[in-house]
Amino acid sequence: MKKVGLFISIFMIATAVQAVPMMINYQGKINVDGTPFTGSGDFKFAIVDDPDSPTVSYWSNDGSSSAGSEPTLSVSISVNNGLYNVVLGETDGMDAIDGSVFSNDDLYLRVWFDDGTNGFQRLAPDQRLTSAGFSFRAETADDAETVDGMEGVDLEESAEIDADISAHAAVPDAHHSKTTSFTELSDTATDAQIPDDITVNYASTSGDADTLDGQDGAYYDDDQPDDDAEVPDNITIDNSSLYAPAGGGDVGIGTTSPQAKLHVEGVAGTDGIMFPDGTLQTSAKQDISCRVHKNGINQSVISGDIITFDAEDYDTDNMHDTSTNTGRITINTPGKYCIWGQILNGSNNPFLDLKRNGLPFIRVLSASTFNCIVFNFQDDANTGDYYELVYGGSSTTVNGDSQYTRFGVYKTD
Repeated sequence: MKKVGLFISIFMIATAVQAVPMMINYQGKINVDGTPFTGSGDFKFAIVDDPDSPTVSYWSNDGSSSAGSEPTLSVSISVNNGLYNVVLGETDGMDAIDGSVFSNDDLYLRVWFDDGTNGFQRLAPDQRLTSAGFSFRAETADDAETVDGMEGVDLEESAEIDADISAHAAVPDAHHSKTTSFTELSDTATDAQIPDDITVNYASTSGDADTLDGQDGAYYDDDQPDDDAEVPDNITIDNSSLYAPAGGGDVGIGTTSPQAKLHVEGVAGTDGIMFPDGTLQTSAKQDISCRVHKNGINQSVISGDIITFDAEDYDTDNMHDTSTNTGRITINTPGKYCIWGQILNGSNNPFLDLKRNGLPFIRVLSASTFNCIVFNFQDDANTGDYYELVYGGSSTTVNGDSQYTRFGVYKTD
């Protein structure tokens, strides 16, 4: 933590002329990173009405400060082993301090410092100039050459302030740095503009430490309420949107009209969700399956006949038709499929040919004298591929009970 230690001596010297400029002898000591600073430092000074939200700058070293803002010009002051001295209102390049400044009740001295490396930083807190600091200005003594027979030099008043001011507002610290810049918002902006990357450096071992750089938590308290952050509904990042309407309960990525708890808008088949293993999922996995059966009517068949199915248990991808080519299941979504079925008939030693696109694919034989065939196969299917069951064996009747004769597919990937 960089700290600036200040030992301040303030002297007010008045001369007996109406509205005569005043001078403040300001002495201080500056340490940077715990080491007394030596060299030429640049300083800026202003006297303001309030340390938190100033509305008036009564004086500044170049007369440019307004409502506590940083002056434009600076003055160069030699610092030796941390010690420096400046007469405010008299040093070359500095505006004089008008005596009317001290007719105000609340006066605070605001100081900015630049060590030549980190740029100007405001030292905090501002130093209050109490009544002891300007009691030399009596309300009725504007035109008096003497007061109680004493000349101005005999009325010199001094006050010393010894303070150690933390440099969290003086010199940036490597423990608490921001390595990005924010886009300035106009008065009419409604959506937050946030940089792509915000990096906050912190000690990897800080965790639940009771102190940081030897200071307890109260040292870093900004005295601001610790309320939840309020952000606009729509945050624009590189011309895309992260949208969460107030009270809506839905979140949109790439859309300001989310239709679900999480709605991702993009190019179908291209945009999606990337997983840690690099897998890109461009669509949610769906239940794609079809199971058909006979509707209680037996079918007389001879070898080479296609077994038909006139009823459906379910069909999630429009793969079967109960009126045309009823023995066919057609693939509409490519992928890996399990093709299965069971056939009960009145013939011994029958067989089935599972055909794909009208061509023999797999032949399934029954076991010995049993008249029931059960099968299950895997296949990589393309859009438009279709499957049929073709009976083989002596003439027989296929049982029409839906519990015994079934045919189906389901997608496995």
